[in-house]
Amino acid sequence: MTEWNGTINAEFRADNGRGGGPFAGANLGLSTTTGASSGAR
Repeated sequence: MTEWNGTINAEFRADNGRGGGPFAGANLGLSTTTGASSGAR
């Protein structure tokens, strides 16, 4: 699943926020989180 998510994120960023593949034509938003204790993304 992590590899699949990475591919979708890379496509999203490369296409200026437009989804491809199974998300073509859909409105998408990309969010990131930061760990409260570790500070890791």
